[in-house]
Amino acid sequence: MIGVAKVDRTNLRQFLRFDQLQNEELVAFLRTKIHIFEQPADVVPWAEKEPHDRLIVYRDQAGKIRRITPGKLTTEETLHNLRALIKSELMQAGAEKVAWTTAFSPVPVLNSFSCDTFGFRPMREGAPQPDQLVAEHPFLLGVKYRSCGSAAINFLRAFKSTTRLSRILSVLLQRRIWVQTRTLPHHWMYVRDAEGSPAIRWLQRGYSPFGAEETDDFEVCSAYAPVFAMKQNWFFSYPPRGVGTDISLVVPESLGEIVERFWTLPPDRLCKAELAMGWLSMFDEVWSASESSGYIALISSIECLLDVKGKTCNECGQPVESATQKFASFLAKWCDSDEGALIAPLKKYYSRRSDLAHGQELYGKDSEPWLRPDLSADKEREEAEHLYHFVNRGFLRWLLAAMFDEESETTGMQH
Repeated sequence: MIGVAKVDRTNLRQFLRFDQLQNEELVAFLRTKIHIFEQPADVVPWAEKEPHDRLIVYRDQAGKIRRITPGKLTTEETLHNLRALIKSELMQAGAEKVAWTTAFSPVPVLNSFSCDTFGFRPMREGAPQPDQLVAEHPFLLGVKYRSCGSAAINFLRAFKSTTRLSRILSVLLQRRIWVQTRTLPHHWMYVRDAEGSPAIRWLQRGYSPFGAEETDDFEVCSAYAPVFAMKQNWFFSYPPRGVGTDISLVVPESLGEIVERFWTLPPDRLCKAELAMGWLSMFDEVWSASESSGYIALISSIECLLDVKGKTCNECGQPVESATQKFASFLAKWCDSDEGALIAPLKKYYSRRSDLAHGQELYGKDSEPWLRPDLSADKEREEAEHLYHFVNRGFLRWLLAAMFDEESETTGMQH
């Protein structure tokens, strides 16, 4: 085609500059701008042999793009236009914006907090609220992000940042903080109709944003009284006094600085911590549906933090510590208890997890849900509660030590 430079179709990776872009952003962008086929990296689809104008995107098991192949009918002009769109909408940074998302807490959020990069505030007046204390209490969680020319990518960036922030806040505040997932299932629900009579409806789970429009900064937080902030050595002390009230959410002093330290962790530690947080968030999601799966998620969250290689024998090269020993030693080290006394029960917890994960056992509630809870079920639940305590405590202490000098008095977590 006259006036359009020929494209090297064997190297679209370089032509589309996708090495300079976030993988998930490029895929989302391509979905909105051009028809694409998405294929596993080790599969050659029929589409390569057929005339069509789509791009074939090959992704590996981790979801990373390995190569992009144009269809036989994809014109040079189309590829040049796509390259120009990628440059103008993805690569040219826009203004910094604050995206506000509906989040939830097990206790009411009655006050506000803000720092340079994130903040939270109560829902706007008139927004739906639970009529009881033990509930999922909505509030607005705001995070600063760099916008671009694509609305789809802006949503992706905001959602990613807010989800990651909610997970680190859950660990630091010792309260589950979560945002709605992108997939909201339907359920049969007991409701009351306009006359107040009981009714059953097939309804979708979810909560409208209610005032979660974007802002340029966190000035909107100033309309509310600031959240109560405890001194760090008091908030993170043991027993955890930071969660001593069920009336309203409280935070440690310098919460913004603590979160910023988290984002600057070395890449290997940051990756481990975020994997562990992901497993912890899964525990909260699946426990009510399957206690066996919740138990596995708790153990897996700590496994994310363990040294994969471990110590080996100088003579035979075999591992010195088993997976069970590494798990028990890690939690015993980071929990506020006698290390020696904890090893045996922690090994028992890990052994239980192995039986559950490898199909040798199920929690009573999962295997025989038709039975009423009995003493064995109470014992299982008590065991899981103890494990939950050890996992959360050990993870928090490990994380604070990773972010601060282990002996620093600012954390109140001398070990």
